[in-house]
Amino acid sequence: AERGQPTHWRVMATGIEETVALALHSPTQGVPLVTAIGDYSGFVHTELDRPAPGNPKPPFFGNTHDVTGAEAAPEVIVRIGNARDGGKNLGYSLDGGRSWREPASLPPGKLPGDGFIAVSADGRAWVWTPKGGTPHVTHDRGESWQPVQGLPAGTRVVADRVNPQRFHAMDLFDDRLFTSTDAGRSFT
Repeated sequence: AERGQPTHWRVMATGIEETVALALHSPTQGVPLVTAIGDYSGFVHTELDRPAPGNPKPPFFGNTHDVTGAEAAPEVIVRIGNARDGGKNLGYSLDGGRSWREPASLPPGKLPGDGFIAVSADGRAWVWTPKGGTPHVTHDRGESWQPVQGLPAGTRVVADRVNPQRFHAMDLFDDRLFTSTDAGRSFT
């Protein structure tokens, strides 16, 4: 090409795409695996020994950063990512990944699609921590959001796998552990 000559290109890794799994969720019932994939919307894997069909929509994500679900309500699965085509940065399923919806609203402000999502054991509370941002909680599937009280910005939250009122968070840089006993509304 530098000499103005024709060039010949060939793919030496046929069938391999430049993607990476960013998060995995294995519900307690139903599908065995839901993946969050970089450069893609991820997949709902109905069979682990066969390719997953298509990607979950709506919304269509250019990157899916996190996916998780409710331990005691495995039909509730929530994922966050970089929305494309004017969609929202969050999608959820109430039927174990067979169909997906967008919430009515998102937390206020310009939210990146990266960060973390936590879902209470019963699937009713979702805590979203955007990368470097203020965690927000919804108890009505995204109809409304409230800022979480008592957590530093960017602190990753995880749900207790048994008690739906409990969430936990760790501030790695300041060596502090936080707990919520009010379904993610506040932490101490």
